[in-house]
Parts: sequence; structure tokens; C-alpha cells
Amino acid sequence: MHKDVLKQEIENYIRLNYREDTECSSSVYSAGRSDFPDPVHSAGRPDVPDPAVLKGAGITFSERKSLSLAELMDEVGESFHEMLFLRIDMSGMTDVEVYKRANIDRKLFSKIRSNPAYHPQKQTVLALAIALRLNIDDTEDLLARAEYALSPGNKRDLIIRYFLERGIYDLTQINEALYEFGQEPLAQSAEHGQEPLAQSAENRQEPLSQFAEHGQESLSQSAEHEQEV
Repeated sequence: MHKDVLKQEIENYIRLNYREDTECSSSVYSAGRSDFPDPVHSAGRPDVPDPAVLKGAGITFSERKSLSLAELMDEVGESFHEMLFLRIDMSGMTDVEVYKRANIDRKLFSKIRSNPAYHPQKQTVLALAIALRLNIDDTEDLLARAEYALSPGNKRDLIIRYFLERGIYDLTQINEALYEFGQEPLAQSAEHGQEPLAQSAENRQEPLSQFAEHGQESLSQSAEHEQEV
């Protein structure tokens, strides 16, 4: 597709779907969609499951409200870590293929694999979903398990959603579109990207420190030499 045509399509998509006043929950709500259907607004809508029965569960909405905390905890599904590596296994790709396609650092991916409690940034989860070629529903599911969501009040999220809904998983093309609209690309993850900056700052300070110490030493030696003369 020609660049100008693609840009126009994305602009139209944003105009139709952008909701400036939307407040999106970090977990169960994403882009106006909830895993807990609203029994009032979803009634009679063909694209929403029967509000009397929760999606993926065999209990009614009223029954869920009466469950104890312990019973609700028993219903919790796979964690983000479990679901991510289940998806990787299902994809048939190796770890190396996944993190290279996602354009994330090997050390960061190793941290995610080795530490089930590790909580990656949203852009990392999105990059992994794109690398795994997940559809929009599966991407939202993976995001929700990491306590994130695609918000209709976020232009960056809408641009990414545009590509996911059309089954376009070319990270370079997605990043170019994000850049075109002044949004941060899904490039090398900032989680790891901050580390070299910190190290760089330390390295820059060290020579200055050594220079200062050396300079003081030279001044001291010069003063002693003058006294001797």
C-alpha cells in the first residue's frame, strides 16, 4: 500500500475510534471491550456474549458477585508469564526467533523467561504479541494478563490496533507509521535501553574524576617543587 494511502487510512481510523475522555482500566477493560460484559449496554448486541453468562465461565453475573475472594482467586487463569510461553510453544518459534522478531534485547528476554514475577513494560508486551502474530483478541488478552490495555484514548494504541486488526505484523512498518504520527516506536525496549545510558553517564564521570584527582596531584607536586627551589 502506498504510504500516503496508508497514512490517510490510519487518520480516518483514529478519527472514527479516538475517545479523548476514555478512562481505561489497566486490566479488564481495553478499547471499550471488557471480559465482564455490561448487562445493560451489551443486551441485544450480536457482538457481545449473553450478559447473563460471563465469557469463558459457566456462572451467571449475579452468581459471580456472590463469590468469596477465595473462590474468585480459584478462577484466576494463566499468568502473563505462563500465557506468553504457552503462546511461544504454540507458535513453533524458538526463543531466539521471538525476541529477534520483537526487536528486544536477549538479556531482557532472558529476564522475562527466568523470572515469572517480572513485569515488563507495555511496549515490550506489544512487541512480543506482534512477533507472535497474535490477533487483536489474543493481544488484548496477553496485555490484560500483564495489567495493561489498548486504550481508545491513546493514539499510539489506536495505530497499533489498526495494524493488528488487519493482520499486519511487520514491526518496521508499524514503527514507521508511529513515527509518522509523532508517536514513540516499538523499538529496542526502553527497559534495557536505559541501562546503557546510566552506564554511559558513569563512564563519563569516571574520567572527569580521574582527571580531577590527577590535576590536584600535579598542582601539589608543582607547589612542592616551587618550595624546594
